[in-house]
Parts: sequence; structure tokens; C-alpha cells
Amino acid sequence: MSRIFFLLGKSLGDIGRRPIAAFGALLSLLLLFLLFDIVWISSLSSRKYYDNLVSGIDIEVFIDDSLPDSSFMATQMAISKFEGVERVDLITKDDARTLLVDIMGVDLLNGLEGNPLPRSLVVTFRENFLNNRALGNYRKRMMEFEGVSQIFYAQHLLEKAENARMIISNIVIYLGGAILLAAVLNLVNSIRLSARAREFEITQLRLMGASRFFLLFPFILEGFLFSFLASMSGWILLQYGTDYFAFKGIEIMFPSIPEIVFFCLAASVTGIIGGYIGSRKIL
Repeated sequence: MSRIFFLLGKSLGDIGRRPIAAFGALLSLLLLFLLFDIVWISSLSSRKYYDNLVSGIDIEVFIDDSLPDSSFMATQMAISKFEGVERVDLITKDDARTLLVDIMGVDLLNGLEGNPLPRSLVVTFRENFLNNRALGNYRKRMMEFEGVSQIFYAQHLLEKAENARMIISNIVIYLGGAILLAAVLNLVNSIRLSARAREFEITQLRLMGASRFFLLFPFILEGFLFSFLASMSGWILLQYGTDYFAFKGIEIMFPSIPEIVFFCLAASVTGIIGGYIGSRKIL
């Protein structure tokens, strides 16, 4: 146990003897991890934005006037039993006229004989069924019902939302990977410079019979501490920084606490690996 405390004290002492280099290494890692955090938050926020946008998409099924009311109600009942359907709202001719007045601000049908607007069914789906492939399949099934004249949903908007989410996911994967690689290379270079600066001391310890683990441990601990502190500091800065930023219509989404903890642990493991790689050739 005393040996472990000695190694810990030695590692911290070595960092304290070169504060400028240590601060520079910590700051560069902080900026890299901060950039990764911003990319992650941007991905979650944009996904939430598109989910909210897509959540308002319904399928509207227009029914011929020739279809009897009894068959109309039967069609509504059959569609409501589809998997993923949350509810089916019936829009009568009078309802359609009222909606038109609300939109236009004036009754455009005033003076006409009868009501030419069609009846329709507005089908609302649960969130996990709101994708272009699923709604396309539902559209084909609904067209088979008797009296269905036309089916409409915001297909173009849904396609754009899905493409945007796919592009964002790819950006996060490739850019995130590039940032983490840069963090590892930065840490390896920092540890290697640190090891070279203490090369004379390492040579003396090796002549005195110091084991390889004894020589490696300070550098591995240094990589761990730099990575852990940088990753934690990044999230703390972002948590306080979001109080000063707001975007209209976009809710800033943070990862969950377990995800942040896992990220910090993964960054720490990365630091351990970087510390080992950066010092093993010198030792």
C-alpha cells in the first residue's frame, strides 16, 4: 500500500514540477473533448427537433361521397385496429368547412349550394411508427378500402427529416471518431515529451533496479488524470454555458447522467492507453 502511495505522490509531484506543460496538455485535451461534447449535444438536439417536427405528421384519408355512412364508420373502425395507430379522427363535411373557415378567415363556400368538401379520416400514429417506409405501407393498405379516393401525408417533409437525421448521425460518427483520435495522439505526444524530459531520472531508476511497472505507472496515471479532468470539466462548462444560449424552436438536449459518466470513464481509459503508448518506447 505504501508503494502505491509513493507512486501516486511521485506522479503528482512530477506534474507539479512542470505546471506550464501540464496545463497546456490539460487545456488541449479539454478543447478536444469539449468539441466532441458539442457535436454530441448538437446531434441530440437536432434529433429532438426533427422528432418534434415529425410528430405532427398524420395521414388524411379522403372518402368518396358515394360511400354510405355505415361503410364510412366501418372503415374508420378497421383502420383504428392497425398496429401503431394511436387514434382515428372522423372529419365530416361540416367539420371540413369549419376548418376551412378557421384557416382562411372567411367562409369561401358561402352562397354555394351544398358542401363540396369531402369527408375524411385523420389517422395519428405512435412515434416509433412515424417513418416513411411504415407510412408508405399503411397508405397502400388504406387504398384498398372501398370508397377511398385519395390519401395524403407530408411525405416530402418526412423524407427530408429522415435524410437529415441520417446525415447528422454520420457526421457524429466520423467527426467524433476523428476528435477522439486527435485526443489520443495529443495525449501520446504530451506523455512522450514528459518521458523524454525525465529520461535521465528514468535511467538512474532503471540502474537501481526499478521495475517496468514502477517506471510506467507515473505516465499512465498522468494520462488518466488529464483525460478524466478534461472530460469532466468539459461537461461542467457546457452545463453552465447553456444558461446563456437559447435557440428559438430548438431545445438543447444533454446526454443522460449515466451516458456522461460512461463517456468520462471511456475518456479515462483512453488516457491510460495514451499514457502507456506514449511512454513505453522511452522505457
